Amino acid sequence: AVTAFAGTPSIVSIYGSTEASSTLVSDLRLPGAPGEPPPLGRPLDDSIDAAVLDESLQPVERGDAGMLHLSGPQLFTEYFKDPEGTAEAFVDCPDGRRRYRTSDMVRCEQDESLTFDGRTGDVVKVRGFRVDIREVEAAVGSVPGVSNAAVAPVGDALAAFVAPGGVSTREIRDRLEQQLPDRKSTR
Repeated sequence: AVTAFAGTPSIVSIYGSTEASSTLVSDLRLPGAPGEPPPLGRPLDDSIDAAVLDESLQPVERGDAGMLHLSGPQLFTEYFKDPEGTAEAFVDCPDGRRRYRTSDMVRCEQDESLTFDGRTGDVVKVRGFRVDIREVEAAVGSVPGVSNAAVAPVGDALAAFVAPGGVSTREIRDRLEQQLPDRKSTR
């Protein structure tokens, strides 16, 4: 049961990550103004703790931006065979809670709902999959003849920029298919 809202909510958006399952729900009964950040909503129930913290893992003032950190029974405890990734993603906070660092910058509004303010780091979502841009840049940079590579999200895809020019797109695609997971087969 959704306890984040009084009455019967219209669930329009459910926020969550692989690590946190679906944890926040947005009830868009009142539409936002054009150009406003998209609402993430509130925790689905009282077992989810959504904290907006600064770099020293202290709560930010309401209305200020900070990184969203989550705790509660919905979180998994570690990445499989990846202690470094686990140590990077999960932090022990001064309040004694172990929290998942989402890499999402958010604001806690006056009504305690959360709004999205942007991402930090080099992980982006492309068609529902999390992609580490650094990993893609390294793969593109390993193509013979490429001395520099930059990758950026463009719409629902990634664009690779290489120097010097003249390296064929086919060579780059072949290298990416060899070095990166095939996301088409997992959908």
